[in-house]
Amino acid sequence: MIESIKYGDAASVLAADLTERILSGELKAGSTTKIRLLAEEFGMSISPVKDALRILAGHGLIIERSGRSPMVASPNLKTAAESNEIRLAIEPIVLADSVSRHNQESLRAAEALLEKTANAQSPVDRVRYNREFHFALISESSKMAALQIVKAQYGILALRAHVVAFHQNTTADVWECASEESQHRLILNSLKQSDADTAVFALEEHIRATQRRIQKGLQQVNADNVNTEML
Repeated sequence: MIESIKYGDAASVLAADLTERILSGELKAGSTTKIRLLAEEFGMSISPVKDALRILAGHGLIIERSGRSPMVASPNLKTAAESNEIRLAIEPIVLADSVSRHNQESLRAAEALLEKTANAQSPVDRVRYNREFHFALISESSKMAALQIVKAQYGILALRAHVVAFHQNTTADVWECASEESQHRLILNSLKQSDADTAVFALEEHIRATQRRIQKGLQQVNADNVNTEML
């Protein structure tokens, strides 16, 4: 039960809690969410629970079903792969525009987020800090329309897909983490040296590596689905 929920905040607080459960894998794809049980668990009426589930449905995390309990949706790695293609086309342009606009304070903020990413204790935290690090890299850009397009590719569906892809590649976790950190470090060091060409090149390679990890995750999900259908 969540304590001290302000009046009117129950739905958003519950939606945030359930989002964390889905991202962490506590609530798995295909599992159902019983409205009455959630109301009892969180000590609230059914109305805000339904509102919370509508929020999750709007984010693509659950599927509402008429006359049946809502079901946790499967992660959409295909959408994440498409988002990465958009990132590859636009994010390097935004980064290049940011290089000359960064200052010591903005670079220190990016450095702090890089450390948090490297030291994250869970895949969810790691992916979240990674997102904030990328935002810090491009935040100084004057290309506001392009900046907003890039940020839109880091939404909750992409966040979940990246967490799932991270889990799917467990055999390469150590190598992947080390490689990702070195790519991040190269981008940041290039920004510190005002080296736009190297920063852009490193970012493009980083996005391509991320795309390969998502594609591997997508292949694994498809293989699992085929195996399930054969049982």
